[in-house]
Amino acid sequence: MAIGPLFMLASGIPASLHRERSWTAGAYVTDGHRLFRVLCPLSPPWRRGIAVLEDCRTFAIGAYTAEELWHMALRRVR
Repeated sequence: MAIGPLFMLASGIPASLHRERSWTAGAYVTDGHRLFRVLCPLSPPWRRGIAVLEDCRTFAIGAYTAEELWHMALRRVR
């Protein structure tokens, strides 16, 4: 289930990720196709921060803005 703009918080982070506190180092998130490990979470102010995620299949590390993360429609892996 993708998170749409109606479920966004004013911070720019999908409500499900913010509510579940997924943005801690070591947490796992998915877009439904790829699995990522959070290496460095966003820090306030959310709209200006950068999060660092590792793709668990390729081990590629990428830096993402809050807007990029929102477009990825990430959700927590339990």
